[in-house]
Amino acid sequence: MKNLVFLITINIIFLTTASSQSCLPDGIIFNTQTQIDNFQTNYPNCTEIEGGVIISGDDIISLNGLNVLTSIGGYLEITDNESLTNLTGLDNLMIIGGQLSIIGNESLNSLSALSNLTSMGGDIGIEFNDALTSLSGLNNIDAESIIKLQITHNNSLSNCEAQSICEYLSSPNGYIRIAYNAPGCNNPPEIANGCGITLPCLPYGEYIFYTQTQIDSFQTNYPNCTELVGYVRIRGNISNLNGLSIVNTINGNLCIEYNHNLTNLSGLDSLTYIEGSLLVWENQSLTDLTGLFGLDSVGGAIWIKDNYALTNLSGLDSMNSIGGNLTIQGNFYLIELIGLNNIDYASISNLIIVDNLSLSTCEAQSICNYLANPNGGITISNNATGCNNQAEVEEACTVFIPKILLNSEFLIFPNPVKNELFILNRNGIVVNEVTIYNQLGQKVINENQQTEKINVSMLGQGMYVIELGSDNLKIRDKLIIKQ
Repeated sequence: MKNLVFLITINIIFLTTASSQSCLPDGIIFNTQTQIDNFQTNYPNCTEIEGGVIISGDDIISLNGLNVLTSIGGYLEITDNESLTNLTGLDNLMIIGGQLSIIGNESLNSLSALSNLTSMGGDIGIEFNDALTSLSGLNNIDAESIIKLQITHNNSLSNCEAQSICEYLSSPNGYIRIAYNAPGCNNPPEIANGCGITLPCLPYGEYIFYTQTQIDSFQTNYPNCTELVGYVRIRGNISNLNGLSIVNTINGNLCIEYNHNLTNLSGLDSLTYIEGSLLVWENQSLTDLTGLFGLDSVGGAIWIKDNYALTNLSGLDSMNSIGGNLTIQGNFYLIELIGLNNIDYASISNLIIVDNLSLSTCEAQSICNYLANPNGGITISNNATGCNNQAEVEEACTVFIPKILLNSEFLIFPNPVKNELFILNRNGIVVNEVTIYNQLGQKVINENQQTEKINVSMLGQGMYVIELGSDNLKIRDKLIIKQ
């Protein structure tokens, strides 16, 4: 009897091993329905593919030929299958060792066949699946096994509160990009609302704002998030940025683009540092950069391009350094660059000033210093006379009095100030005009005669810019009014 039991056990182990084995260490690509249908014939007993799997073919309508698969050691990409409506055939799949990408399947309407999938080893990307309405089927994935989550451009996708997605958002491990789906799944806050959870600050963006409601709800959706890690994109039917007033640091790029109702950047008044680049593109009503008075440095490039109503760069007056190219391009009504005066020229990698048809005054201090001691390339062309080429700007710089260090030539105190501000001249330069601007770039005090004392008690608490002027000199610096 013992011998019989032993033989039966051995046979069971043998049959199990024979019917289940790993295979295809280099992975496999399925481009046709025939390849799917013949999989079990071509690779008998192959249940655990060691490499990656790509499924992409115009005639693929069914994945039933893959119903023996239990694990994929690498990635699984299901892309550009225009006739595939569901993933039936992957019902037994439990493990994906790499990323899961489901992209560009225009007829796909269900992921329910993935309900046995429990573990990932990479990213989840669900994008450009026009008929997909729900992420049901992803419920059982261990959220801690997801590295990155990207759910975008699924026009009918409104139900995203699968259990794994909810758990990942409540305690994310990495990058999140959720946008341009149907209402209910348009951004992380909408999904969080459906999940019944409160979002933490994201460990790595993206923060994407393309409606005014998203801006206005920011502090409710992301309570106490003053430091935004990752990419911040502001793009759409947005008229003000007041909802972002608590943000003081962006550890990534800040891109403000295609906001046709935005006239200034008020609301970003607390922002002091951008680790990445600052990109301000094609905001048709933007007249100045007011709102950035507190911005001290940008770790990457500054690119101000195609803002047709922009007349000046007021708002960048407190900027001290950047870490890349300085590009001013295609701003039709821009007339001068005085807002760039305080940037350390040595922090500029390349200087590009082109296609600003009204721009005639380019002799900002940082520009003059850079032209005298360039760190990289210089491109100046197709602007107005006076700034139409490098030679014209250099000539203007020769009659421009170099910026005098405020602290070495003048003493302005106290700062912060409550009632009276004193201005002491140290080296004989006559200041015959003092102007104070609010955060909207408006003049709130203007003294056009020599003075050593200014009453500022009528000004409200906040940050201002003070400008000292003589016949050939203008110096600007931050001024803090306290209560």
